[in-house]
Amino acid sequence: MRFANGLLLASLSVLVLSTATRDASAAGFDCKRAKSLVEKQICGVPELSRLDGEVAALYSRTLAALAKDGATSLREEQRGWLRERESCEDMIHGDPVIMADVLACIRKLMGARKERLEAIGARREFFK
Repeated sequence: MRFANGLLLASLSVLVLSTATRDASAAGFDCKRAKSLVEKQICGVPELSRLDGEVAALYSRTLAALAKDGATSLREEQRGWLRERESCEDMIHGDPVIMADVLACIRKLMGARKERLEAIGARREFFK
C-alpha cells in the first residue's frame, strides 16, 4: 500500500511537471488542429509557439477585464489581427520555398500584438 501511494505520487508529479512545461511554451491554440501554413509554422518554431501562447494569455486576461463595449472592440480587433497574421503566408517566395520572410512576418505581428495588448492593460480604460 505504501509503495502504491508512492508510485501514485511520483506519477502525478511527473504529469504536473510535464504539463506545466508544455503549457509554458505552447501555442495559444491546439497544434493538432493547425490547418494554415502560418499555424503550422507557429507550432513548428518554439519561439513562435511560446510567443503565441503569451499573446493568447494576454488577450484572454485583457478581454476578461474589459467592460462590454471594450471587450466587443477588442474581439473585433483580434479577428482583424488574426486575418493579418494569416496573410503572412503571402510572403512565401522562391524555388525552393524560402520561409524566412513568413517567419519574420509572424514574429513581427505577434510582437506588435503583444505590445498592443500590454498597452491596453496598462491604460485600464474601458475596464469593468
